[in-house]
Amino acid sequence: MPLQVLLIDNQAHDIELVQKALHDKDLPVATKLYVAHNIVEAEKILAEHHISHQHYVDLILLGNAISTPEEIKWLKEFKRSHACRLIPIIMFTSTEDEALIRAAYQQYASAYLVKPKTLNELRDMLHAMLLFWGKIARLPPFTRMS
Repeated sequence: MPLQVLLIDNQAHDIELVQKALHDKDLPVATKLYVAHNIVEAEKILAEHHISHQHYVDLILLGNAISTPEEIKWLKEFKRSHACRLIPIIMFTSTEDEALIRAAYQQYASAYLVKPKTLNELRDMLHAMLLFWGKIARLPPFTRMS
């Protein structure tokens, strides 16, 4: 089964770049990408998976849809949900604001990645991330519906 990734980002250009990078024939892991432009869309996708007993997503890339320490509090609320608690959330944003980085980890982000400037750098970063989460790390079986 492919690694199922939910990208939450409100930047159309960034979404397009991620889609291009994940269509690379040399991906280290088969990947299925879902895209949400905001938290409401993301919650709808996750709810649809839950209701239909589909496989939950394995990983969430949280892009510029959340960009302030106050908005980061969504992570804590999300992690309170029993069904979603174990899904790793990778902050994937263009900001290097130390307060935002600290807030992301305080609210249970699994990692914080700063978006690179070029498509090649983005591809390399995403390949490394997918290799880690899809091959090296062991995701909990709880993220899969039975």
